[in-house]
Amino acid sequence: MFTTDTIVTATDLRKKFPLIARRLRQSGMPILISQKGNNFLALVDAQQFEELVRFRHEALRAGFRMEAGWQA
Repeated sequence: MFTTDTIVTATDLRKKFPLIARRLRQSGMPILISQKGNNFLALVDAQQFEELVRFRHEALRAGFRMEAGWQA
């Protein structure tokens, strides 16, 4: 069973990245990232969150589009 104190949608991740990143670093608790608030995508810790955001940024810069919920 996963434990998390924060559940965010892909839209929240896109709109509130700095706030979510700071909260994750401060609390040390993992964040559950979901799409449309219901469908499980990933439970991430601070390191995984940083890698996810970096991957998304590099993919978009390279011209790739990820699934609709993650597009900028």
